Amino acid sequence: MSEQLTEGVPVWVYYTDVDSGKTLADPKVLRGTIGNRYEVKVPEFENYRLLHHTGSLNGTFTDQQQEARLYFREADWAEVETVQMYATIQEDLPTYDRPDGELQALEMPIGSVWRVFSRVATNNGEFWYNMGTNQWVMYKPNSFNLTSKPVKPTSHQDVVPEHNWDIQPITARGKIDFVDGQSVSYYAEPYGRPAGSIPNSSVVVINGEMSDPSGVVWFQLQGLGFINSMYVKLSGPIDIPTN
Repeated sequence: MSEQLTEGVPVWVYYTDVDSGKTLADPKVLRGTIGNRYEVKVPEFENYRLLHHTGSLNGTFTDQQQEARLYFREADWAEVETVQMYATIQEDLPTYDRPDGELQALEMPIGSVWRVFSRVATNNGEFWYNMGTNQWVMYKPNSFNLTSKPVKPTSHQDVVPEHNWDIQPITARGKIDFVDGQSVSYYAEPYGRPAGSIPNSSVVVINGEMSDPSGVVWFQLQGLGFINSMYVKLSGPIDIPTN
């Protein structure tokens, strides 16, 4: 009597950008009978290099669950560091969607203060700082100062709006979600000059919303000004008034 072959538990393989968490390809499933060997082949993704992996890339099918996770990094990124710093902008700065990427509509105004989440050193010696979703700034001397704690932003109360933004009327409530014991800047208009600051955990009423072409959303705070939506935690749904 011939020996009956038993199907092993499939081996799942995942491919992930280690810095953004983005999935680079659909998971792959390897199948085989118990006792047979399997091999995980490392694919080539344009502008990426394999950084490390978890799980075995070579093994044997068993009756137990197995997986391999392959983590990739941008090929021109030499080093990535998570940081807890704050940048005080010394000159109007352009922003990009990624290091050495596409220019964004957001320009960080002089005097504003931004939280810095990570720093990337590239293979060509540049340093890039991430200050929010799709908000990367390249370091150059005297362009911004870095500190371990935020400083009070420069106030510009009498700023004449420079753009005709399409503000969508909405009604919502939320709380400032910044750093305990610190304040965050709000602005006379989106991408404008700082008009003041508001303490963390303050309850706010939102009466307007603006989305720019790059997808950055700004909230209009009732009685104050505009703030990047990443610094507001909504406490309920957004209502859009009907005419």
